[in-house]
Amino acid sequence: GIVPGQHHDAGAEPHPGRLRGQIGQQIDRGGDLTDAGEMVFDHADVPLAVLHQSLIVLIAWWLIAAASGPGAYANVQAFTGSIIGKLIVFGYTWALLHHMLSGLRHLVWDLGYGFKPNEREALTWGALIAGISLTVLVWIIAYTVGGGR
Repeated sequence: GIVPGQHHDAGAEPHPGRLRGQIGQQIDRGGDLTDAGEMVFDHADVPLAVLHQSLIVLIAWWLIAAASGPGAYANVQAFTGSIIGKLIVFGYTWALLHHMLSGLRHLVWDLGYGFKPNEREALTWGALIAGISLTVLVWIIAYTVGGGR
């Protein structure tokens, strides 16, 4: 078995079955937006799937508009400046930061640390809370630098 603090093969993080009922299992099931298979078949993840799809459409629209000219680009900018647009971009900011921090959590596991239940919980809550905190901080800085636009 895996002994915390000892070297082991990469990818030996806790099996999802060992996380049953813990926050780590809940976050792992829906927190990483790249696992499309889980989102398609798990109804609890429908809001995340909708957010993910709307982000793909928004990014595609933005890129096409940027290539199409100033008029098309102004339309995208008007949408992203609306309340709905800002909420979508805020959600996307959180998703990116949470995914990055969850990756660091998995790196810690791959290094052989953080396998005890209380350590797994602390790492998972840390990723969640830090993701939310960093998202708010990024938006505060963006509004400060951008003059509230």
